[in-house]
Amino acid sequence: MKNAMLKPLGIALAVAAVAGAGLFVGMPSSTASVNIPPPGTIDVCAGFKSHPVRFPGGPIVTSTTTGGIQVQVGTHFVTTDKRNGANLNIQLLQSSGQVEGLGFVEVGIDSTRSAGASSVVANQTGTDYPATQTMKFFPTITIDGKEYRALTAANLVNSAVASTPPPVGTTYVLTNEIGLESVDNPGKVALYIEPGKAFTVTGHKF
Repeated sequence: MKNAMLKPLGIALAVAAVAGAGLFVGMPSSTASVNIPPPGTIDVCAGFKSHPVRFPGGPIVTSTTTGGIQVQVGTHFVTTDKRNGANLNIQLLQSSGQVEGLGFVEVGIDSTRSAGASSVVANQTGTDYPATQTMKFFPTITIDGKEYRALTAANLVNSAVASTPPPVGTTYVLTNEIGLESVDNPGKVALYIEPGKAFTVTGHKF
């Protein structure tokens, strides 16, 4: 009689255990931790670039172009205060569009020069995100077929990225002024790119 009573109870407990496991598996993914992707991961972000372009002694024109950026995750590291991070390799940057007051503008990257280490570093220990992402590169600009190259490297930063690749709507800020020389007349600043909001993510293909 005792065994007969225990058998239905055991079945009920087993069903409850399975149901509980199902609830656990079905929990929203947002509760899971987000980690920096492994080395070699390629991340692509589409977006628009917006820069105030200033000519020495001339006007400031806001140049808005569309395109994207491709970044490869490099080696991981841990900072001296135990925060997780990874080096980043800016592989590709393309953006173009018709800009009133300038003409057809194309923005690219000079891959022949190193601007220093780009990285993503967790803002605190124990979790990889939010993180500070820094992207450093030498930009190139072509305005109506005339080429310009940067004399100083660009430094783009977002201090609260939520993942890699970053979510749509993430905005990076150019923290420094960039002087550019004309390829036809090197050694003299022909125009400047002013600091400010520089790149906003609109998708993950381009």
